[in-house]
Amino acid sequence: MLGLARRGYSFFVARPRARVAVQALISLALIGMLVAMARQANLLASVRLLRPGALMLALGIQVVAFALNSWRWQQLLANTGIRERLGVLAPLYFIGQFFSLFLPTGTGGDIVRAYDVGRRSGRFAPSIMAVLQERLLGLGASLVVGLVAMLYYLPLVPPQLRLWIVVMLVAGAIGIVLLLYPALLFAIAGKLWRAIARRPLMRRMAELPLAVRATQALAPIAELPPLPPLRLLLLVTLALIAVLMGISMYYVIGQSLDIGVSFMAFCLVVPLVWIVRMAPVSLNGIGVGEGAFVVLIGLFAVPPDKALVLALAFLGVQTVCALLGGALLAWRVLRGTWSGVRPAAIEPAGEVAHEHR
Repeated sequence: MLGLARRGYSFFVARPRARVAVQALISLALIGMLVAMARQANLLASVRLLRPGALMLALGIQVVAFALNSWRWQQLLANTGIRERLGVLAPLYFIGQFFSLFLPTGTGGDIVRAYDVGRRSGRFAPSIMAVLQERLLGLGASLVVGLVAMLYYLPLVPPQLRLWIVVMLVAGAIGIVLLLYPALLFAIAGKLWRAIARRPLMRRMAELPLAVRATQALAPIAELPPLPPLRLLLLVTLALIAVLMGISMYYVIGQSLDIGVSFMAFCLVVPLVWIVRMAPVSLNGIGVGEGAFVVLIGLFAVPPDKALVLALAFLGVQTVCALLGGALLAWRVLRGTWSGVRPAAIEPAGEVAHEHR
């Protein structure tokens, strides 16, 4: 069985088009199954309950949340010594969402954002690290909100899932802390390496050209200054506000569907759905996330038809924002500014960190 799984993994790694096709089929199959389940109720009646005003409000909340995320990203770049205007980063954040939704990988937008800033600043490693930290802060805020909500609704969570949820949240929190403070991560990695470096196999692996290039590329990350406490507090606050705004989108649309579920219930369900969507099973989590939402919100006696309409409406709002990013991308391409290199303002990282202490 394990050998079959390995051969299947090797097949899809070597054939990315086949992997994308299978993921797309899984997404379509899952959405089809959910629609078939919801049709047992009156799905069209639930769709008619959607109010345009609620959808527009959810769209506005999403735009503001993206702006806050862009500001958070700007602060993380500044900590590495890269100065960028918010008027540059905010459109690029929307463009990243376009790539994340319409490319067959959820990290496509992060790669585009890191590359665009890195090629202009000439500092790819700090640019990549800032994007990674920005995403991890959002994930960490989601874990915090989900943990608080889980403790609030602990009797509703199946006993067999409680331990796994706590382990997942704790492990995620530890990983986020290590990546927010890469010097600590590199110190731990250095101790582990010194413990196993004497083995001949490990020495030969370390001398491989790929390993040498990777070490040289990661070296600047270890030299990045730590986040000052006040700046970290600001970034965590921005991340929590953005996460709560994302949950508010579900709540606003749910109110238009006459779903009588409290905001705290959405705080339990939505972070778990966001984590489930990360599983590389379907195309960008489409189908998997909606199915998880229907199942989890069902713990609060929400009918499957209303739950599915809410999940699809949220996906529709996200798609509109991504298309807005696509329009910004087209505008930059037409103006000839997408591929042009414009040096970003760079300051020594140590001086920037000292300035904000």
